Amino acid sequence: MQVFECILLILIFLITLGFLFKIHTRKTYKFICFIPFFIMIIHLVVENIKWTLYPLYFITCLYFLLGFIQLVIGYDIKRYKRWFNITFSLLILSIILNFIFPVYDMINPTGEYKIGTITYDLVDNERMEIYSEEENDYRKIKYQIWYPTDSTTGLKRQPWLEDGKKVSRGVSKMMGLPFFVLDQTAHIMSHSYQDALLSTKKDVYPVVIISHGWTGFRNLHTDISEKLASHGFIVVGIEHTYGSSATVFNDEVIYYNPDALPDRDTTPDFLDYANTLVNTYHQDIELVLNQ
Repeated sequence: MQVFECILLILIFLITLGFLFKIHTRKTYKFICFIPFFIMIIHLVVENIKWTLYPLYFITCLYFLLGFIQLVIGYDIKRYKRWFNITFSLLILSIILNFIFPVYDMINPTGEYKIGTITYDLVDNERMEIYSEEENDYRKIKYQIWYPTDSTTGLKRQPWLEDGKKVSRGVSKMMGLPFFVLDQTAHIMSHSYQDALLSTKKDVYPVVIISHGWTGFRNLHTDISEKLASHGFIVVGIEHTYGSSATVFNDEVIYYNPDALPDRDTTPDFLDYANTLVNTYHQDIELVLNQ
């Protein structure tokens, strides 16, 4: 968890316990409700906002309101004890949500090299897009390269999901979940640095191609890509448009097309669809290799 997020959680927990067990004196509870609010403001400014903390944010604002009532009007906020029972329940809910939907730390690469990364959009002007509803639409894909580098000084560390919530919400849509459920994954950081220079320790590096499966996406295998890059491989992860949960081109988000691979049990010619999809992936890989 983040620093101010932890401080806010601990403060709210202690204050709520104090109200429930009548630990606070009249002098302390007159002002104590304001402290979490200012911590929350700092958290919202300098740290990542997470939907799993919304109950905590609500409690903080409620305490600020009750503190304001006590300070300005002089009404005894201890009479709002039923609110403290509710806030304690919301606090437990926020803790449970953070446990169920955590922001993981990615596994540290084990090789000697630091890791650079760069991403490209690529259009195949000799191949029409068979999965698009648009006419005369050429096949367009995205690919990302992870590679060994000697220095990352002054460079920006990349998030695991380079395209952020657009991808996480595409995955949520594909899984039939509420759109925001996987938003916290956009805060997971990788160990790769944008636009680093290729390591000069060797003249030639072996290349590995990673092609994701149906409804996957290129960052799904970032941990493998980083591990290989740290050991001196150049890794190319291809995102197959319309076969990926979500592919982002500037402001355009293209989601997977379920008609590209319909249900096996209800599709007599399922193998024809599967072979067409595999051939599309194959041509994407050839396109990237030629590039």
